[in-house]
Amino acid sequence: MTPPRTILAYAPGPWGWPDFGGSPRYHLWTLAGMGWPVLYVEPPLKWRWKRALWSAPDRPFHVLSPARVPPFSARHAPVNALGEKWRVYTSARLAGEARAALATLGLAPTVYWFGAPWHGALAADAPDGLTRVNFVYDELVESPALDAPHRSRLARWESELRDQCGLVVCSSLPQVERRRDLGHPRVELLENAVRDDFLADSPATPRDPAFAEAVARIRAMPHPRVAYGGVADHRLDPAVFSEVLTMGEVGSLLFLGKRDPSLDGNLGGRCDQSGKAVFLGQIPYGWYPALYAECDALLIAHRRTPFTEAMYPEKLNEYLASGKPIVSVDLPEVRRVRAEAGWPEAIRVAGNPAEFAAALRTALRPEPAELPAERRRLAAKRTWSQMGERLAGLLDR
Repeated sequence: MTPPRTILAYAPGPWGWPDFGGSPRYHLWTLAGMGWPVLYVEPPLKWRWKRALWSAPDRPFHVLSPARVPPFSARHAPVNALGEKWRVYTSARLAGEARAALATLGLAPTVYWFGAPWHGALAADAPDGLTRVNFVYDELVESPALDAPHRSRLARWESELRDQCGLVVCSSLPQVERRRDLGHPRVELLENAVRDDFLADSPATPRDPAFAEAVARIRAMPHPRVAYGGVADHRLDPAVFSEVLTMGEVGSLLFLGKRDPSLDGNLGGRCDQSGKAVFLGQIPYGWYPALYAECDALLIAHRRTPFTEAMYPEKLNEYLASGKPIVSVDLPEVRRVRAEAGWPEAIRVAGNPAEFAAALRTALRPEPAELPAERRRLAAKRTWSQMGERLAGLLDR
C-alpha cells in the first residue's frame, strides 16, 4: 500500500459531530484513522459570517465550516441561467475557503473528493494530475423530492462532474450499473457499512438522561414492538404501514428517528390515530444498537420508486448487526445481501403490503438460534473498517 495521501473532501452534508453516522462520512473518518489527512468541507447550506475549523483529537481529520459563502441548495436554486451563475460563484468562494483552511493546516491535497452532483464547478478548480473522486450515495436524479426540471438539471451537473473524475465510487450496485451504462471507464462499488462497535456482544449504554428517557418510553410500549430506524420521510410506503397498524400481532410501531415534513400526511394521520405508533424524534447514531435491543422486529418499508430501487439502505447493516428479525420491501440491494445468507429467513422480503404483513407475522414468532448469528455474520462483512481498507485500496490503484 502506498503512503497515505491528503484528501480534500467537498461534502454533500454537514459533519454532525460528535455522534455522526452514515455515508459518506464514515469512509473519510475511517481513512483518517488509517493516517490519511482529510479536510471535510461542509456545504454552504446557510450563511455564516465566521469560519470554523475543527480538528479531531485522535486522527488527522479536519472539518471546515466556511464563512461568507452564498448558501446553495440544488433543490432551491433557480432552474435558469441565474441558478448556474449562483452555483459557479458559490463554488469559487467555497474553493477559496478550502484553500485558506489547507494553508492554515499546512496540507497539500492529492485526492479531491466530490460528494454532490453540483460539485462539477469545484472539480474544475482541482489541479491537473491529481486524483478526482465522484462519490455517489443516492440516486438524486431520481429523487421524488425534486420536480422534473430540477432532476434534469442535476443530471446535467452530475454528467459534468463524472466526466472530470477518474474514479466514481457508488454505495449500491444499481448505481454502479447505471454509471457503467453511461460509459464511465472506472466505477467501483463501496457498500454502505455499519460501525464496528455495533457488532459488540452487548450494546453500549450511553450516559445521557435523554437516552434513558427514550428507553423508558420504549419499554412503556406493549410487545411485540416493531421499529423503523431513521428519518420518517417521503420514502416510506403508506400502504405497508397501514397494513402493519391493523395487525393484531403488533403491539407497538416505533419510528426511531426524525419525523420529516415530507412524510405522507395520510400516513402520519393514521399513525397518530392508531394508538400504536410513536415517533421518538432525532436519535443520535450511537443509540441505535441499544434501542434496537428493545424491539422485536425491524422494518424497511420504502415506496418502490427509481430512487429507492437504486439505494443500499444503511439501516440494513445496522439491523443485521442487532441480530433482530428483519422484514423488508423487495429492494434490489436487500435481495442481493439476502442471497448471501445461509438462512434465507435472515431477511424476509415482501413484494406487496399483504405479503409484508404475512412476513412480519412469521418474523414475530420464535425462531432458530442460528438466525441472529447469521444476521451478525452478514453485518460483519460490511464494517466501517473493512470499507475503509477497500477505499484505501481503490485510491492506491
